[in-house]
Amino acid sequence: MPKHIAALALLLSGFASALWLIFAAGSGGLVDHSIENSRRFLADFQTTTRFVRTFHTTRGRLPRNEELSGWSRDNVRSGEPLILAPGDGQYGEDAVAAVGRPPRGEYLLGMWRGEWMEYYAPWSGQSTLSFDRGAYYLLGSQSMDVLVSGVVTLMSISGAWMVWKRRRSVTPNA
Repeated sequence: MPKHIAALALLLSGFASALWLIFAAGSGGLVDHSIENSRRFLADFQTTTRFVRTFHTTRGRLPRNEELSGWSRDNVRSGEPLILAPGDGQYGEDAVAAVGRPPRGEYLLGMWRGEWMEYYAPWSGQSTLSFDRGAYYLLGSQSMDVLVSGVVTLMSISGAWMVWKRRRSVTPNA
């Protein structure tokens, strides 16, 4: 009985790593799409920064999020930008942790990406956006993800086969 459990466990781990192999092998297009989406977010952050600076210069204050929201409907493609200040709840503190505390008179921008917030620091141009392909892979590159998951798949399946085929040792009756 333990032989069957061991073989099944190895077979299941082989199946799981085979699924990861298939995902990793086909994920290049998804990564390219994510990077292109990050470029759109960066362009929208930069466009929003120009709007906020012009608004601040002409009115002597930063726009309220409602004013920014109204402007962004016609000018931003990626999402709805928010002006975040340190202490503005979780988002403000997350932004400070990600891109640094703004100098006096500056602000942070944030935009919801669908599952998480992206942040942008207008004074430095720093953001949480990733343009590095390696950041989207478990092991830092598509080829390493494919190679390692392929090896794990082969080892798991061959291990299951070896365990299954192993003969039980029979001890002669004395």
